[in-house]
Amino acid sequence: MPEAKKRQPPKPHNSVHLDADHIRELFDELDRRGSASPNSSRRTHVRWPVHIPVVEVCVHHAGGLPTRIWVACRNISSSGMSILHSSFLHKGTRVVASVPGLSGLVMTIEGTIVNCAHVKGICHELGIQFKAPIDIKSVVRLDPFEGGFILEKVDPETLIGSILYLDDSPLGQSLIKHFLRETSLRLRIASTLDEARKIIEEGVDLIISDYHVAGSNGAEFIASLRKVGVSTPTIFITSDNSDAARDKFAKAQAGAILTKPCSQDLLLRALAEFLLTGKGVGVTLSTLPQSHPGFAMLDRFVDEIRAKITDLERTITAQDYAAARTVVLQIAGIAPTMGFPRLAELAQAADRSLIATMSVEESMSQLSHLMRLCREIRAKPAA
Repeated sequence: MPEAKKRQPPKPHNSVHLDADHIRELFDELDRRGSASPNSSRRTHVRWPVHIPVVEVCVHHAGGLPTRIWVACRNISSSGMSILHSSFLHKGTRVVASVPGLSGLVMTIEGTIVNCAHVKGICHELGIQFKAPIDIKSVVRLDPFEGGFILEKVDPETLIGSILYLDDSPLGQSLIKHFLRETSLRLRIASTLDEARKIIEEGVDLIISDYHVAGSNGAEFIASLRKVGVSTPTIFITSDNSDAARDKFAKAQAGAILTKPCSQDLLLRALAEFLLTGKGVGVTLSTLPQSHPGFAMLDRFVDEIRAKITDLERTITAQDYAAARTVVLQIAGIAPTMGFPRLAELAQAADRSLIATMSVEESMSQLSHLMRLCREIRAKPAA
């Protein structure tokens, strides 16, 4: 007799009952029609096409029991994703999506339904906004040569910090100054490697380097600094896309490579990748001296700021513009007196965005940056 084999449970199908080939055809059709464009003008985070035929989503209906559904994923960003489902879901419905990552592990991501549109037949396209931004590079492989940056739009005023620009070309220096004129960045310029080395020793948040500089190349210079422990994130600007150049950039541990001619929009997005999305941003401590009367209140202030994160998440879920402004202004009002000027600056930038757009959804970039820094502040260094 043949050996009996244990029956495996059938794999679930997506609710629209389309296989991978037909799903891909439908997504191509939607792209041609311009439906839910991956780079919508209203989005702050780039959505990347990630076609996954079957994704499990747990739906938490108000007043009901959680329900599991299986949907098809069309695209994803660090702040949300687009899915196809067989029926309508109300805005504000809480969901938990199980998204496969590049490592093979499944990411469990909480979010909220923010839109739902009928496509055709039983197909509906639903937009999910994540409760907190995810690391998109754990889901999508992004090529630094191809402008694979998380943010689609960047408000120049939110860019804060110090930058070194290494280039021996006066024209290149003038162009960078022009591109960064609306930011709050402190730009320091070096025309030689010795000048750059001195500025780096003094400390900067980010380095931008031209590839060809001072009779050498910036990549080899940064690579030499890496050998002595300099880990400052670096963006290279180049017109050389050769394999040899790529090898040099790899040895210099390039954070990003911008190909000439580089636009202002692309440069700002590249800067934001490091200054606003958490790369190279660590714990933020209060600037108050121990003798300051407010120093004893720092622990309480940090606890209050943690509570403000929860408050902001609620306003985002409810898309409550007025409530979001209230929380943001509370942070902006008290942060400077407690020694957190950068926190106040980001809160003010978020408020300006809310006023300009009158929309929580369109201010998500600034609100996400603010919440990220709220999570990073500390009253004192760790013991």
